[in-house]
Amino acid sequence: MSELMCNPTEEQLKLSRGTSNYHSHCDQFIIKDRNYSRQYAHLYAQRLKCFYPTLEKTIQRKWGNSINICKLFELKKGERCCVIGTIFKSMELRPNILKEISDEHNLMPQPSREKYISDSDTLILEDDLQRISLVGNIDVSKAVIGTIVAVLGKEDSSSKFEVEDITFVDLPSQIPATPPEQDRSVLLMSGLGIGSEDQHLLNLQMMIDMVTGNLGNIEDQKMTANIVQVIVAGNSLSSNAKNKDAMSMAKYLTRNTSPISSAGVRNLDDILAQLVSSIPVDIMPGEQDPANYTLPQQPLHRCMFPRASLYSSLNLVTNPYEATIGGFR
Repeated sequence: MSELMCNPTEEQLKLSRGTSNYHSHCDQFIIKDRNYSRQYAHLYAQRLKCFYPTLEKTIQRKWGNSINICKLFELKKGERCCVIGTIFKSMELRPNILKEISDEHNLMPQPSREKYISDSDTLILEDDLQRISLVGNIDVSKAVIGTIVAVLGKEDSSSKFEVEDITFVDLPSQIPATPPEQDRSVLLMSGLGIGSEDQHLLNLQMMIDMVTGNLGNIEDQKMTANIVQVIVAGNSLSSNAKNKDAMSMAKYLTRNTSPISSAGVRNLDDILAQLVSSIPVDIMPGEQDPANYTLPQQPLHRCMFPRASLYSSLNLVTNPYEATIGGFR
């Protein structure tokens, strides 16, 4: 405690923030053309086309070169083969347009459910031409709609594909990187929840003071001086910061009403201003932040942060997020 109360030493005065090469790849997630007329079918077809060659190599590595890879229209009953396609899960409890119609016309509404899965769910595999039901050695509850898979098995007498084994697309190969000459760190934080009624900002302020070098002894400051980038990974604001009444009303009724608590945004701006004065910060949007709900979420607007925006070290990025820091992507 005594060394925290004394004047800074000469060694502390000479400490400087570490630097590292940085390049953002978030431009690929910026929506330039907002076209909502496209259907998911085109997305799935393109995804299947891109992953097909990769899955062919995975099949050869896992099941050998002797396995025949077939299209669905080429299947023959009882013949063992492998098929590549997109998973679709048929879910009887999934919400549909009938619920919205019943609300509009005062019909008996469908009961609200806590979950949409059931034991009656079935799996269907689709390729670019046909579809077939999947049975056998495959866990229906863990399957996700839109996943590109390769299934090994055969078509049974009921025209269903009996699965023996399943495989997915391999992870992409790691981009080689040269190890840094000096230790460098990246600080990740998320779920700050600023604006909640019971939040105490003392812990957050102590963390900021530690990162900016205003707290801790000489060893702590040497450690934090190696932090070259801060990534705020969403949900910076609390869900309580939203004015739910204003968000659910028509726009002409909320013309002079803010749907977001200005106090929470101001506190976030103050916190970011302290950080960006010492270190580069990337701030991503999250579910509770004032951004679009659909992915990719677009960057938060710069006008929300009048103080922090004065610094070029503030980077408003997308969700998903991708960057190269110190040669690592």
